Amino acid sequence: MSLLTKLISDTESNGQSDVLEYKNPETKSDEITLVMETVNEHPSPMSEELKTEKRNELSSLEELFHQVVEEKGEADSLKMSRNSTSEFEVEGLSNMTLHSFILKAEEFGKNITYTKSLKVKISD
Repeated sequence: MSLLTKLISDTESNGQSDVLEYKNPETKSDEITLVMETVNEHPSPMSEELKTEKRNELSSLEELFHQVVEEKGEADSLKMSRNSTSEFEVEGLSNMTLHSFILKAEEFGKNITYTKSLKVKISD
């Protein structure tokens, strides 16, 4: 058997077998991962006086978000998990619904910050 042959070993804890792949130590693996992050800030052009007035009209951004999702008919497909008091991870949200929510938030004088992350892995 060569070193590239897969070795199957029984795991005592769960009775299933794990497959381990051994590589020839003479084969050199070349790999690099690049991570780039771009941050774009869009401050509200509204005056502070108008922002204060608009804030009184808005109960919360979270409620506004749910309202927009309902209006766009995506409430049933949306999956949300809270990462912190003000951060959510969402799945099943279309770009159009996200854009609509951002526009609504801007109407209330909110500042918008876009953070775009890109991770590229290059390997053999």
